Amino acid sequence: MEKLKEPHPGRRPRRCPGRVQPDHGTACEDAGFKAIYLSGGTLGWVKCVTEANLTLPEMADVAVDMRAACKLPIVLDAGGGWGDPVHVHRTIALAEAAGFAAIEIEDQLLPRRVEHHVGIDHLVPTEFFVQKLKEALAARTDPDLVIIARTNARRAGGIEEAIRRGEAFAKAGADMVFASPATRTRCAWWASACRRP
Repeated sequence: MEKLKEPHPGRRPRRCPGRVQPDHGTACEDAGFKAIYLSGGTLGWVKCVTEANLTLPEMADVAVDMRAACKLPIVLDAGGGWGDPVHVHRTIALAEAAGFAAIEIEDQLLPRRVEHHVGIDHLVPTEFFVQKLKEALAARTDPDLVIIARTNARRAGGIEEAIRRGEAFAKAGADMVFASPATRTRCAWWASACRRP
């Protein structure tokens, strides 16, 4: 299985389609994709609940089924990480046990609110999320597990606030930082400011 920490040939971005079933994984493999994104939002819709109602064991079970069917690395959409900094140790341990190649944790308030899917984000303070991120890094035992820090501040506070948070997350040690900039120009600005993939 390809490791996400290994440089991609030609340094081209990896495209990770959001998939939630084993047959989706094999279809992605056949189509030539190099990784899969296990989306909490999509899995919530499939289960006829919101993402806010999903549990970590549910996500881990889906990943185990997908990994039994295909060999692509899987990125876990971990939402807010299922807890405060003290709980993130368990999140990382289960993510590693389930065989995820990467975990994406975002600066959303917990318990999760459902308004995220209609464009309203409830963010935690930057300093609090940095604590959570540091706990995730300390809990990691697999050096190949990629820890992605995500901020939804672009919608809640603008691109400048997103960059401020991204810089703080990069400084704390995140392997990657994600903010979903709206344009290619802002994407380049974001990458330059945070100095992370």
